[in-house]
Amino acid sequence: YKCKPRLLQNLSELGFKEPTPIQRQAIPVLLS
Repeated sequence: YKCKPRLLQNLSELGFKEPTPIQRQAIPVLLS
């Protein structure tokens, strides 16, 4: 996803590795 590097870093630090199936579908819509 085209997210700001800081956002991706924060998600990684929180332990998020892969989006859930619903997140995988929703994130592109939210970013558009």
